[in-house]
Amino acid sequence: MNYDYLYTFIQTCALEFPFYAYFMTGPWSRRVASVVALNAFTHPIVFFVLMSAVKLPLVYALGVGELFAFGFEAWACFYFLKMSPTRALLAATTANLASWQLGPILTYGLFFS
Repeated sequence: MNYDYLYTFIQTCALEFPFYAYFMTGPWSRRVASVVALNAFTHPIVFFVLMSAVKLPLVYALGVGELFAFGFEAWACFYFLKMSPTRALLAATTANLASWQLGPILTYGLFFS
């Protein structure tokens, strides 16, 4: 694993954490572990399969990747974290929208400006 990917993974977890934590219950350590676990499954699939191995144009790969991440994370919140369907959808929607919108801005601002 290179450090660029590790930075991206940590940044995604940090950006999504406040949104997921708002909808989760239980101790903070469980909330942190849950956000890391959700992203530990979806993030490598989006980056190393959908955006690298599958030969799609970048904009399609991004769209498919975001839909996959949102869908799986909403399902996992419902199935594993026992959230109601509404809370699971709201948690996954807000968290993924935040990381999708703010992640590229932070990465660009820190590394390319």
